Amino acid sequence: GDFHLILAAAVLAYPASGAFVTLCQASLIDGSPGREVAMMARWNAAGSLGSLLGPGIMAASLALGAGWRPPYALLGGGGIALSLWVYSRLQPRGRRREAGSGSPIQLLPRALDIAKDPNVRLWILLLQVSDLMLDILTGYSGLYLTRVVGLSPAMAALALTGLTVAGFAADLLLVRILDRAPGRRIVRVSAVLVACLYPLFLVVPWAGLKVGLLLLIHVLSAAWYPV
Repeated sequence: GDFHLILAAAVLAYPASGAFVTLCQASLIDGSPGREVAMMARWNAAGSLGSLLGPGIMAASLALGAGWRPPYALLGGGGIALSLWVYSRLQPRGRRREAGSGSPIQLLPRALDIAKDPNVRLWILLLQVSDLMLDILTGYSGLYLTRVVGLSPAMAALALTGLTVAGFAADLLLVRILDRAPGRRIVRVSAVLVACLYPLFLVVPWAGLKVGLLLLIHVLSAAWYPV
């Protein structure tokens, strides 16, 4: 009921929901030379599992009449405990001088040099374009299924649950596949298929077929973000 309190909560949550994500991904990649894509596939699988468990925990709490606060308190407490446990295992051992050489001021010129690399800029562009078929498509799917396709909110929610389950299964499969197959080739082939399927998804008139095509697009594009 208070905007300033909500704003403060959002600021407090950012280290866990924003900065935490990119730093964790960088740590996973740096710590796994030669297996960067496979580790990012594991990251995606963990995120898909969270996408299934989070709404389930919240729905259970609401169904029991406990409201939304207990799940937040439970997950927040668990997150703090896990963070402290990880911190205790990552204490620097005799590397304090190295830490001083990586201050934000000293890293900024290096970051700017990296941003000038045309190859880096190309991959950043590809990541933004690919997101149109990833989080952005998922974010608008519920609205599209209810307002355009005409599904009830309950049926649209069921379709999105199926989308999440299919994504989780695809992410688990990718963990194995990306250890054995070249990720870029998978992205190229799946991009061609999605480029054909997405217009078809938009024009077919049958709701069941639209949902089926949406599931297929979601599965085919699963490798894009890790790669």
